[in-house]
Amino acid sequence: MSDLATIGMISGLGVINIWVYFYMDNSIESRAEAIVTGVIRGVAVSTKHRRILLHLRWFGAMASVVGYFGLVTIAFVLIGRIAKAEEVALLAYLCA
Repeated sequence: MSDLATIGMISGLGVINIWVYFYMDNSIESRAEAIVTGVIRGVAVSTKHRRILLHLRWFGAMASVVGYFGLVTIAFVLIGRIAKAEEVALLAYLCA
């Protein structure tokens, strides 16, 4: 694979990663706000229900974020391994 194609893969994966990061951050922030304040769409929820929300929704969302970024890191490392030029490989490793 040429170095230009490898740099294109790194750039494409980086742009997609930034978009997904901001989407996930917004989603998790709204979930955390609902859990901390105890108000979901204007309706107050009990402490027991907030604890359930914390364990099911927020921890699940954080687990998906960690899993996604783990896969992205593996993708950057694999891109770095197929790069022919050392500089391009270092760029991929730095993005990981």
